[in-house]
Amino acid sequence: MAAKTYPCDGVDMMSHLTLDDLGMSLANDIWGWTDPETGADYALIGGIEGTVFVDISDPKRPDVVGILPTHSARGQRFWRDLKVYANHVFVVSEHTDHGMQVFDLTQLRGVSGDPVTFEETAHYDGFGVSHNIAINTDTGFACAVNSNVARNAGASDTVCGAGLHIVDISDPVAPSFAGCFSEHGNIHDTQCVVYEGPDTDYRGREICFNSAPQPGPLRGQPFSPDGNVNNLSIVASRTRAIRWPSPTSSTTPTGSATRDG
Repeated sequence: MAAKTYPCDGVDMMSHLTLDDLGMSLANDIWGWTDPETGADYALIGGIEGTVFVDISDPKRPDVVGILPTHSARGQRFWRDLKVYANHVFVVSEHTDHGMQVFDLTQLRGVSGDPVTFEETAHYDGFGVSHNIAINTDTGFACAVNSNVARNAGASDTVCGAGLHIVDISDPVAPSFAGCFSEHGNIHDTQCVVYEGPDTDYRGREICFNSAPQPGPLRGQPFSPDGNVNNLSIVASRTRAIRWPSPTSSTTPTGSATRDG
């Protein structure tokens, strides 16, 4: 029995934390960070109340270090997504007027004892709500997707149409708006890479592999599932590269590029 809880074969669960242990009512996402100075491993867990940090360096004795509270609790939406770049975590949420939180993960270093309530290091308010975030760690650009619902009045995501809202995070504590791709409407997930595959037309260029409905319909309306590849080689001018339909009638919520392109 793994951690005296679940039967297992070929893998073992070393420990288990409940939502109560985390101080959360619901958790929906998890990411990780290794401190480059100490080698300590951390789990970063997103949920309704915010982002919880757990030191898992000793997998049998995980330690809840603290929480970065949600920037906004308005809207009664629960989804939270997070990614790591340059020792900072970037957090988006479906809470109204949440925007993107930035937190310097080196603040976790050496913290012990009772869980700490942390403050965000920086904040980006170019959008309010976002369902997901992707980061190309090779180039320092973040893409918030599906960010046009319950947005801040006058925010720049009015022109991103729930597509890619692109943010320059090369300086993590000073994120800045870098552009949009809105031709295909709602994009649910994306993976952005510097392409090294066999197609010489795109080799060495930054592209995003998007999972998206067809253009036009937004949240709450019928749509046909679709996938597309969006060329991101020029930051100021995004152009569509390829688009192909889903082979089934179901939604295409996510995808991943193979190593060979």
